[in-house]
Amino acid sequence: MHCLPKQITLLFLAVVLPVVVACSGGRPVPTDTPQPTSTNTPEPAATDTPKPAATDTPEPTDTTTPEPTPTYTPEHTPFAVGGRIVWASDRAGDSSLNLWAMNPDGSNIVRVTTGFSFAVHPVWSPDGNRIAFWSDDTGEKSIYLIDADGSNLVQFTDFSSAVPHWSPDGSRLMFNSDHRNEPVDTPDLYAMDLDGTNLVEILDEPATADSDGQWSPDGSRILFVSNRTGNLDLFVMDTDGSNIIQLTDDPEIDLSGRWSPDGSRILFVSYRTGNPDLFVMDADGSNVVQLTDNAGLDNFAAWSPDGNHIVFASDRNGNLDLWLMDADGSNPVQLTNDEAFDLYPDW
Repeated sequence: MHCLPKQITLLFLAVVLPVVVACSGGRPVPTDTPQPTSTNTPEPAATDTPKPAATDTPEPTDTTTPEPTPTYTPEHTPFAVGGRIVWASDRAGDSSLNLWAMNPDGSNIVRVTTGFSFAVHPVWSPDGNRIAFWSDDTGEKSIYLIDADGSNLVQFTDFSSAVPHWSPDGSRLMFNSDHRNEPVDTPDLYAMDLDGTNLVEILDEPATADSDGQWSPDGSRILFVSNRTGNLDLFVMDTDGSNIIQLTDDPEIDLSGRWSPDGSRILFVSYRTGNPDLFVMDADGSNVVQLTDNAGLDNFAAWSPDGNHIVFASDRNGNLDLWLMDADGSNPVQLTNDEAFDLYPDW
């Protein structure tokens, strides 16, 4: 049985050491629209004059009330882009971290996993139908798959592995692993087909920690975190592990990079301000912009499906809750508000 405060501490250490415990959003789903309002042709008034021969009356025409144009303010967050947010939380009160999902406005919260004492880092499949995550409940970190409604739980790996990310076509998963010739807790990047075949080690040299790898939206590049230069920084490479390019080079830690849905920008966490804050940069590492600036922790961030918003975890109000903001860092809105730990969101 896990001791939850210790596990939360490890999760915070994961910000510094993703090699120990290293957030594609679900696809938009249609929003509910008002039912069409029917208009009926009124019956003609009765008269004493002879009635003309009967003619076919046209069928009534249905008209649909148009939906109002959505707006975004700190008081009102409809997020018409749709999709669902999945995240890890101990809100069940049973000293466990399990997966939960909700609408982007905070409604319709449902529990996705049960029976785990420690389930973290959920990521949506590209079609929004499945969730990949990892757990060490068996004594070894392993990756699992589960349907969005909590059914069809499957163990994907039976060897040390964590931090999964989906390929753009949903046919493969990339993840951290130290199960071959790597030192313990010094992982490299691997990828494997969903049926458990075609296991490929993408990076093996040098003998440094390479983790949190994910394909670009077009599948042509891989973004990852590495300490190969002596510090945790963000890098990109070709899908075969060649042509490695360093994107960040700050004396402080940079990690948790996330491609924007169109592949033009990268969201990431940096300690360059003295505590973890969220930053964004162009895909080539240029034009770095700070998005958050708080004394607490701003971390575990993910893009909305349309790339216009960001969901993230923050303890700025005392508890580790989920927040939403525009992609430029404006209009932050608190999404969850309870004493539970809410972290690792994916949208």
